[in-house]
Amino acid sequence: MADQNAKQYVVDYEGFCPVCENTVRFRSTHQWFRDNLICPACPNGSKPRERALMLAMKQYCADWPSLSIHESSPMDRGASIVLRNKCTNYTPTHFFPDQPTGKVVNGYRNENLERQTFADESFDVVV
Repeated sequence: MADQNAKQYVVDYEGFCPVCENTVRFRSTHQWFRDNLICPACPNGSKPRERALMLAMKQYCADWPSLSIHESSPMDRGASIVLRNKCTNYTPTHFFPDQPTGKVVNGYRNENLERQTFADESFDVVV
């Protein structure tokens, strides 16, 4: 007799996560993989776009931990956590319209992407 409570996965496969660098079982009960195909081993999970980012960083910027990296609107999960913890010159930003730009607010530098206050050529990589 089939288990009525067993989850029905749209996708279920083993793969490698370039964020946490583990072989994991990727599963989703949703067809919208963009937001639902989460790595179970990453800190707070990681989504496909974060895994693609880290794969590209490792392929094209192998020395990324030593580069100056600006990440706009980082999340408290996956790739953002790895960048924050492993990149010595990492600058995370969010936009707080009621605060002065360039000021640190809640641990993030306040930057409007349309009018950034960074000097030209401040970063090797911008996310």
